Amino acid sequence: MSLPSISPQDAKKLIDQGATLVDIRGADERAREHIPGSQHGPLGPATNFAGVKGPIVFHCRSGMRTANNAGRLKDAAQ
Repeated sequence: MSLPSISPQDAKKLIDQGATLVDIRGADERAREHIPGSQHGPLGPATNFAGVKGPIVFHCRSGMRTANNAGRLKDAAQ
């Protein structure tokens, strides 16, 4: 399972059209820096994005967490 990778420009377009940006990093990483307007949805046993409307753009530091957890993130978003 994989999720499509998109450029920052495409992410911005999606967000401008109503997509939700979700930062899946831990609280300590997010406290150091985060993208304004993003929601915090750290990976964990109770990760669930079913209440989020519209497309979801997942964000982590390098993209590896998103890629390694693609199936789990997709399931959590349904």
